[in-house]
Amino acid sequence: MKKAAKAVDLLIYKLNSGLGNVFSLALVVLAIFVFLNVVSRFIGIALPWLFSLSVITLVAFTFFTVAYTLGEGKHVTIDVVTVRLPENSRISLEILGYVFCLVFAIIMGWEGTKWLHTAFIRKLITGSDTLSTLPVPLWIFILIVPLGAFLLILQSLRLIVKRTYFLVHQQVDLRTTLVPVVLVITLFLAGLLIAVYINPIGGLFLSLLVLFLGGTPVAFALAIVGTAGIYLFAGGSSGLPQVPMIAFAATESFPLAALPLFVLISAVVGQAGLAKALFSCTELWFGRVRGSLLIVTIATGAVFCAITGSSVAATAILCLIALPTLLDRGFDARLSCGTVGGASVGSLIPPSTSLIIYGTIVEMSIGKLFMAALIPSLIVFALYALYVILLSFISKEKFGGKPGAASWREKVLSLKTAAPLLLLPILILGGIYTGLFTATEAAGFAVIYGLLVVFRKLHYKFNDPVCTCRGTDICYYSFTVEGCSDSCLVC
Repeated sequence: MKKAAKAVDLLIYKLNSGLGNVFSLALVVLAIFVFLNVVSRFIGIALPWLFSLSVITLVAFTFFTVAYTLGEGKHVTIDVVTVRLPENSRISLEILGYVFCLVFAIIMGWEGTKWLHTAFIRKLITGSDTLSTLPVPLWIFILIVPLGAFLLILQSLRLIVKRTYFLVHQQVDLRTTLVPVVLVITLFLAGLLIAVYINPIGGLFLSLLVLFLGGTPVAFALAIVGTAGIYLFAGGSSGLPQVPMIAFAATESFPLAALPLFVLISAVVGQAGLAKALFSCTELWFGRVRGSLLIVTIATGAVFCAITGSSVAATAILCLIALPTLLDRGFDARLSCGTVGGASVGSLIPPSTSLIIYGTIVEMSIGKLFMAALIPSLIVFALYALYVILLSFISKEKFGGKPGAASWREKVLSLKTAAPLLLLPILILGGIYTGLFTATEAAGFAVIYGLLVVFRKLHYKFNDPVCTCRGTDICYYSFTVEGCSDSCLVC
């Protein structure tokens, strides 16, 4: 029995992991579709099916990777409360969160199957109900919903069984294990009662806040509270068919395709070593002044935010390349962490993912939102740099020593290496502001550009393997060659 359970667990994991990896690669396909859409428009060839393929690829990516993301623990959660609880309490609340995921997945799968059956029986064709202009049966598109829900059901059940098995075989206190779960369920139901009998918005907000603080993944907390709201205030069970339709319509948006594409850009930049090259370049050019490394961090963060539009991605990159360098150079730890956090305000500087979401919801021009946010974002980053300069005179003990002088040859070589990354925000923002392409098209263009840069670097790796080690701590290329350290390559 135990072997059978392990086999099923492994099968579900491999199924979701395989599909998750396949549809993650579909992001590259999405970028290609978006890029070709721009090219076809420039050369005057109408290819409306590219737009349809782009949209359906985004929908498939969303529904088929949600279960994989849950299994990998990558969904956003709020752990301000749960991180302070004992381990068994955290695990019990984690199981409760998976139960909420399971409930939503069952509702989504059941109602999505009925929607699929209706479209198949009535032989509906894509058109008014979807953005696709391809004249194909609607059920082909809707099939994504129940299949994605089925994968989510399997993943939720797998995680519930796995975490429960772990909890049962530990010496745990039942009181600390069950009390948080009972408390979250009680407050969640109390919020629903308040919503029904006192204040709908206040009650649903209370239920949502309880799930957030209870560690339920944010996406599923929003989903389960939204489903509860539909059930309570939109006709009971007769309103539940709206759940898969709303979920499908929410992801079937061409502007929203910019979000995963900008995240993909950050991954490409990180894997290609361009992030480290940019940081090294700015350090060489502006490293003679006290505290300049903090200003370099701020400037580098601004460039990353202008490429990825994501504060999470920018923070992750800066934590990997800037924070260790700051600490090694003797900078104060709190000052270094604060600088990295302030230098990654990706929600402000264009192309901001927050502005993309806002523009999609309120149906405003995302390009105009980007233009409106550009000057304020530059002012914010300039104020960060000004604060660092003033602080370098007030609290000199928090700043490390000055870096050594760099030759002009080293500066030019570093600029040559960082040029592809420095050019990227100019292409993105310049193309949007001049009207050459939309934010989504800019994201697709940037992904293709980044992949071409990576392929070019790989070409160098396999065709020019001879490197010369130099006495510098600046990494010009990310691909190491045997005999040279990772921090002293000039290829």
